[in-house]
Amino acid sequence: MITDTAPTAWVNRRIKEDEILKYMDHGRDFIPDDDIEAKIREDEAREPDPAQIRDILAKSMAIKDLTTDEVAVLIRVKDKAMLEEMRQTAYDVKQKVYDNRIVTFAPFYLGNYCVNRCAYCGFNHDNEDCKRKVLTEEEIRREVEILAGKIGHKRLIVVYGEHPRNDVDYIVESLKTIYSVQTKTKNGTNSIRRVNV
Repeated sequence: MITDTAPTAWVNRRIKEDEILKYMDHGRDFIPDDDIEAKIREDEAREPDPAQIRDILAKSMAIKDLTTDEVAVLIRVKDKAMLEEMRQTAYDVKQKVYDNRIVTFAPFYLGNYCVNRCAYCGFNHDNEDCKRKVLTEEEIRREVEILAGKIGHKRLIVVYGEHPRNDVDYIVESLKTIYSVQTKTKNGTNSIRRVNV
């Protein structure tokens, strides 16, 4: 049985500062927000050189990661013609990567108990109006039969709150259940082929 104090104890046992810090560069997050903002501010008044912008756009077309300096340069662009080149490059990159496909993922909420207090989220621990539920294996199976069989989805985004009721063991078992479901359709069978967590 999980008590009201159990989520706090669960969080305290799992969140270990040294395990977080070992993935950070000298204690810094992998997205250096302060650095990016400083780089944008330092030359805010100066319009970036068009040749430099085109070099960055060419790198984008080669589907290569941009550095924070390069991102800062693109953010500072104000020239309408250069902005149009950037828009066209973004469209061309999208076409190169995805072509004209539209890939949809059906959202599938499996457990909305959560220890966090994210202001934007309905799973927020302090949301007293939320009816809490964690789906059972049978409920997951029935939902997947509808999603894959009747509706025809092949891809899901599964969503869980962070809580001991829907911990890593629950996530693993729910994913196994989702992938195990084979449903009959008019044209044979269908199943979920991809799940994003």
